[in-house]
Amino acid sequence: MAGNIRIRLRTIVVDCPDAKALSDFYSKLLGWKKTVEE
Repeated sequence: MAGNIRIRLRTIVVDCPDAKALSDFYSKLLGWKKTVEE
């Protein structure tokens, strides 16, 4: 096979057993306010 194969990553999905704990972690880590909580 000649040439290069290009791969583009557009989306990353993070799965976890406790979505609220993960959202709390990332909001504190990044300094962002949560706008929606389900």
